[in-house]
Amino acid sequence: MTYLTDDFGDWLQLGVVRPIESGWTAFPTAGFSETSTLRVTYLIPPLPRAMSLRSFAWLRADYGLGGPAQVTQSIRLYPKPEKQLIVFPHPPDYLQRNLYRRFFEVRKSRRSYRLGLTPDVNWQIQLEELTKGPNP
Repeated sequence: MTYLTDDFGDWLQLGVVRPIESGWTAFPTAGFSETSTLRVTYLIPPLPRAMSLRSFAWLRADYGLGGPAQVTQSIRLYPKPEKQLIVFPHPPDYLQRNLYRRFFEVRKSRRSYRLGLTPDVNWQIQLEELTKGPNP
């Protein structure tokens, strides 16, 4: 497991994946912190002049823990140049039972336009989970 420490605390690196439209892509590392704060970084290649990004991502957590999938409601993420902080809370019943381990999955979707599908680029998403509070 790889950690990055900054002024906010320690961030567990959950991985970098390229979301696809045909299914859910799991991040390689499971999150296990009881905190709900995630940091998302979008890795977008340079776009041609007349082209804009035409897609977004859905993010969900899977608590299946080796059994059948038990997934949360998905949230929509729009790629942007800045890092984005999001709150993705654990279900309250799982917190009471100390069930913090979860795998995050992402799926790409396109914005719909009346003129049909437009070209899009293959971008990636990096996910980090805050594991500790601020450093003294």
